[in-house]
Amino acid sequence: MFGWLTSLLGSPILKALGGQLNQALATYEAAQTSQAKVDASVEIQQIQAMIAAQHDATALRRATSAFWEQRVLVFLAGIGPTMHYLAVCFVSTWPSAVPGWVVVKLPAPMDSWEGYIILSFFGLIGVR
Repeated sequence: MFGWLTSLLGSPILKALGGQLNQALATYEAAQTSQAKVDASVEIQQIQAMIAAQHDATALRRATSAFWEQRVLVFLAGIGPTMHYLAVCFVSTWPSAVPGWVVVKLPAPMDSWEGYIILSFFGLIGVR
């Protein structure tokens, strides 16, 4: 039953947790001793807590990235470093494609942040 409910939500993490929960419920039903039932019950509660935490994290991501202003800010913060990285890759791969074109290094703090900005940009786009 829980596997069917989590398949509706579509998250691979929730699907995996639903499968674990089904297995724990089967273990609980098959348990013969009271200690085995307690152990299975604790495992079921832990899995249910992980499902609730995943659901809360998903709701938080949806709540913070649902506003168009947030998406525009993320796009504007990431487009510059992304375009610079693409230009560096293009000039490094095909130096004779545009003769005389030199891509200048970013200023001091941005040169070390460029990779992090690009990763966060595409990471946030993937969450939507």
